[in-house]
Amino acid sequence: MTYGDDLQFSWRAATRVVFGAGKVAKLGAEAALLGTRVLVVTDPALAAMPAIVGAALDSLRAAGLEVEVFAEVESDPSIQNIQLGVAAARRFQPDLFVGIGGGSSMDAAKAIDMLLVCGDEVSDHVGANTVKQELLPVIAVPTTAGTGSEASFAAVVSDHERRLKIPLAEHAFTPRLAILDPELTVGLPARLTAATGMDAYAHAIDVLHSTRRQPFNDALAHHVLRTVHRHLRQAVAAPDDITARGQMLAAACSMGFALSTTPYGIIHALGHPLGAHFGIHHGVSVALFCAPAMSWNLAECTAIYAEAARAAGLAAPATPDAAAAEALVEATDALMRDLALPRRLGELDAEVVDTAIPALSRDAAHDVGAAFNLRDGRDPLVLEELYRSVL
Repeated sequence: MTYGDDLQFSWRAATRVVFGAGKVAKLGAEAALLGTRVLVVTDPALAAMPAIVGAALDSLRAAGLEVEVFAEVESDPSIQNIQLGVAAARRFQPDLFVGIGGGSSMDAAKAIDMLLVCGDEVSDHVGANTVKQELLPVIAVPTTAGTGSEASFAAVVSDHERRLKIPLAEHAFTPRLAILDPELTVGLPARLTAATGMDAYAHAIDVLHSTRRQPFNDALAHHVLRTVHRHLRQAVAAPDDITARGQMLAAACSMGFALSTTPYGIIHALGHPLGAHFGIHHGVSVALFCAPAMSWNLAECTAIYAEAARAAGLAAPATPDAAAAEALVEATDALMRDLALPRRLGELDAEVVDTAIPALSRDAAHDVGAAFNLRDGRDPLVLEELYRSVL
């Protein structure tokens, strides 16, 4: 692993992780160590599933905790949706939040917590580490294996009026505890399993070509690439395979830790506008750009990708850098084909017209990922070329 002589970095792991099949039963005992009044934050579909939210509520109530449920979280929650959650929290006055679901529910729990305690608006927290006071504790219980929100200090809130996704980065709302129970991911449909798994994969690639790459997170990224290539196809094909599900859940969580110290890069910068403008699922959006972004980044990242390919078992140790890096790109494209995920804009659920590309490119250029990419991605004209490469 080669870095410059001026390498400097910091690393933190603020979230305790409890992993294992059936561990959701431990939620109540763990929550009782942190509070007595629990606001559970989730989405309507999960709230109707007794094996997931029902099991969590049973555990919380068995521990003698007072519980209220906010079950109105939208996919990619909007500012207005977060404010609904804040209103519910003000009525109930919790001393602990439990976010159950995918990234949307966990991000919503963080944002609701922040606005409840700080008493202000989402717009007051654009940037990083704007919160100076201590927030209420959050426990995260992921039901998808992708975002890593259960272990990160990040959350994303959608501004529908401006067609933007607002990244929030507050060490204050990093979850205190993540309960990783692979049994909770078994009911996830095949396409969502594939898309969320590729979100974890996109995190790993973005960590590798970030301007703030560093040894600890490179090691995690290499592990995630190896895990995804070994287990994601099986998790999609055999949804009740607890081993494959568990491997993917752990991989996604490890990227949550990585993203708390290494910012994401160009893949997420390109994917975010597709979600904001057209409502494309986040995992599908970023997966689409994994291979194209790597191909574009080869000018700066050949040695980095080559090292990753060897570590992930996608290239032999003696393979020259150029060939090993290309093997990683080709393996990524093959993975997308095998998972039947869109590899062109025309294959997406929403029609992305050619005339929208300049606006997408402008938004991508202002995304933080464009600034933290090793090959500078802040030129809208360059980004237009990347979008057009997948028309």
